This record gives sequence, C-alpha cells and structure tokens, in this order.
Amino acid sequence: MCTILPEFFLSLESRNLYKSNHNLTKMENLQFYTAFSVEEKCIDYFKKHLSYKVQSCTNCSSDKLRWNNSFCGWKCSSCTKKISLKSICFMRDSNKSFSDWLEILHLVMNDKKPISVQGILRQSKQKRNGTVLYMIRKIQLELGKINSKTKYSKISEISFEGSRKKSINFPDRIVVCYKPSENRKRDEIRLFLNNNYRCYARNLKRNLLSTNFSFPKLLVDEGINEVNQKYYQRQKIKVNWRNKITGNLIRLLDGIHHEVAWYNLQLILDEYCFKYNRRYSIEWKVDLFMQEIAIRTGRIAHTQ
Repeated sequence: MCTILPEFFLSLESRNLYKSNHNLTKMENLQFYTAFSVEEKCIDYFKKHLSYKVQSCTNCSSDKLRWNNSFCGWKCSSCTKKISLKSICFMRDSNKSFSDWLEILHLVMNDKKPISVQGILRQSKQKRNGTVLYMIRKIQLELGKINSKTKYSKISEISFEGSRKKSINFPDRIVVCYKPSENRKRDEIRLFLNNNYRCYARNLKRNLLSTNFSFPKLLVDEGINEVNQKYYQRQKIKVNWRNKITGNLIRLLDGIHHEVAWYNLQLILDEYCFKYNRRYSIEWKVDLFMQEIAIRTGRIAHTQ
C-alpha cells in the first residue's frame, strides 16, 4: 500500500532529529503521519464523520444504501444511484486524494497560529502552490459556515489606527459579533468586514468571474448575509480585549497574510475565529471541525 508520508519522514534518522529539535505541537505532525499512513485509513476517517450527512438516496429516496469501496461512496440498492463521499462535503469537485485533503486539513487546523499558504506548502507533500491555496480556501469556506451557526448576542466595531495599517488591502475597521461567557475567558466571536467592504469584495468577485480566474468556485459568498443590527445589543468592547484582537489581526492580515486579496479577507477572518473560539480545547482541531460538520444532519438509515 502507498504511504502518504512526506520524504522528510521516511528516514528514521530524520524522524529522530525532528523529535529532538521540535516541541510537542510539532510532534503531533509525526503522530498524524503515523496514524494516517495509508489512503484507506484516511477514507475510513472521513467516512466515520460524513456518513451522518447521508440519510437516503437523492434519486428515489430509498434508505437502503450500501458502501462501495470501488468508488468510495454509497450505492442505492433500489435504483443503483451512486453518492460519492467527496460529493457530500467540502472535497466535492476535487481530484485530490483523501490523504491529500486530510493532510492539508491537519496542517491548517493543528497550529494555534495561522500559517501562510507557503508555510503549509513547505510542510505538505504537495508540489503546487495553486493546489494548496485552493484546498485551504475550501476549508476556510467551511469554517465560515460553522462560525455562522453560533448565536451571537452583541455587536461592536474595531477601528485600526492609520499609522499601524501598512497593507494596501488592510481594512479600516472590522465588525465584531460576540457571545459573552460567564468568566469572560470563553467568549466566542465572529469577525467580518462591514457592509461597504463586503460590497467591494463582491464586486471584485464578479469581475474575476468574467476573466479566466483559476478557481471560480471559490468566488462565492462566505455565508454571511447583511447583518441586521437590530437583533444585536450594541456594546463597546473593553479596551484590553479590543487591543488583543487588534494586535492579533494586525499580525494576521499585515504579517502572515500580507497583501491578501480583498475577496479572501473574510476567509482568513473565519479561520482565525474558529481557532479563537476553541482556544482552550485539548482535542485535535480536525476532529472538532468534522464533528461540527456532522451534527448538522442526521444519520444514514439502514446502511449495510
């Protein structure tokens, strides 16, 4: 069976050197490549979580579905309709293997701090920057959908001082919806561009769709409708918390993701919010990601 280990991990000497020079967070990468060393294990992992998204045949509504290894999906026993595993999630319309997707998902989610596309490319077994960029953006789109499920109650706005805003694509202000917690340490937030910036981003997307843009399917709305502010209690954010968020965003948008395109800004913010809202979790972030996807729908019925 074919391994998915990058060349760096194939040498025992390299692995020992890696252990001695990296911290526990980096050690988790080695554990990942050991646990998911073959394509079949990656398929089983996605199947375990995504089977909840399939309840019945989309063609005849039959609930008698059988898993088929030949095309990695379910086949209806009544009408022979096929439902592939990729077609029911963020991996749809992709020819990358399940091991490729799980690797990129792990590299995106496992680090507390955001990593640039180039940083993930260097760590992964992928060779093309465009491929990694596409996969990351697809994951970030899904993170935006997950973030939108939280019931936020308060809204505020953060402005950035002009002297600290160096990037030409850095917004002047960010809207913050948040859900306070009792101890103030587990507040959940959703950051997004205000309506003017979002309109500008949408116009850019429309213009790109009329060109030969490489990834037109990424030019979709991130699932954030116009915010009806009457449903939120407007409240100023405390200075210390505001400064912390501001500093993080400056490092994020003006540092790691400097000069990021306007139509990708919301995706970057959604990744940051997902990680921020789960900053105290000790679980593998990929598990949390897949669990969030799974709980939105029911379980397959009568699967064999």
